[in-house]
Amino acid sequence: PSRVTETKQSRIMSVRLFTDGGSRSGVGSAACIIDRDGKRERHVTFLGSATNNEAEIYALLLGLEILQGTKAPIEWFADSEYTLKSATIYIHNWKKNGWK
Repeated sequence: PSRVTETKQSRIMSVRLFTDGGSRSGVGSAACIIDRDGKRERHVTFLGSATNNEAEIYALLLGLEILQGTKAPIEWFADSEYTLKSATIYIHNWKKNGWK
């Protein structure tokens, strides 16, 4: 069975990950759309108590968890400047400072 999965994934040419999260009145939700060669999947989760930034980060984590093991490059789209900077800039200092 694992060989079949590897074969299917190796055929995927492009993966696009769209993420968004939000919070209203302190209640958050996160969502992502995964596009694998034009075939789209939607995933949504409700977080309970969360800030907007927490929901945005969770949306990215949701997508990355689903895509774990994907061999194709992942192109990521998000509307959150905080999340984009967290994943590309802030992460280096957080890591250096013991994730603080």
